Amino acid sequence: MLIGRQTKIAPELHRDDIARLRVALLRLARDLRRLAVDEGLTPSRAGVLGLLAARGALRAGDLAAAEGINPTMASRVLADLEAAGLVSRAPDPADRRATLVRATATGAARAKQLKARRTEVLAERLSGLDPEQVDALLAALPALESLAGLPAPA
Repeated sequence: MLIGRQTKIAPELHRDDIARLRVALLRLARDLRRLAVDEGLTPSRAGVLGLLAARGALRAGDLAAAEGINPTMASRVLADLEAAGLVSRAPDPADRRATLVRATATGAARAKQLKARRTEVLAERLSGLDPEQVDALLAALPALESLAGLPAPA
């Protein structure tokens, strides 16, 4: 099944259903991204900080690729995060020409706080659903994780 310019949709999938799924996922993602602004971070800064807090030290180029942003944008975001004391840069011991960026203790705490807030907001929304809807969402988790390109949980 291909989605895009050349779309082949299995007979059991309808364009309207796919559009509804797209809108629901985008709106939910947008609402959760907005919480970063409440924490004083742009969505880009929150994404980069969260990635560094989760993965540890990374080269700027690797970070840009992982976040899907161009290196110039990554450099600006890192400069802003560094000025705020949320990340630090140090020479890469494996290659002194390269730099590794890592979340500071303050940055890791901020990323943890934002992650907890996003989880809290999602939990609040889930609590407003019927138990059958929650069960359906939980049953769909493996498919949604696969759709998002995430590895299966260990």
